[in-house]
Amino acid sequence: MNLLVATFELFDKPQENYDELVNAFRQYPHAFELHKSTWLIVTELEAGSVYESIANHIGFDDRLFVGELKNGFWSGAHAELTEFLRNFWSFD
Repeated sequence: MNLLVATFELFDKPQENYDELVNAFRQYPHAFELHKSTWLIVTELEAGSVYESIANHIGFDDRLFVGELKNGFWSGAHAELTEFLRNFWSFD
């Protein structure tokens, strides 16, 4: 399984496209909204495949990044984030 981070910025009709984009992220059973424009996705797919499926829901001038998250640190996180990461991430 891959833990991916996806982040975006919408310029082309931001509010109209936001709902469609959020639904595209929610199609993945193990997706977590970290911030309004940042999602964590656990999937067997590679980052490029997730990028292609999400990119269909953004405009030409919008920005999207999808990459694999190998480790990280956080503070001020709510319990749901910690639980999500513990379920899918090995802490060595």
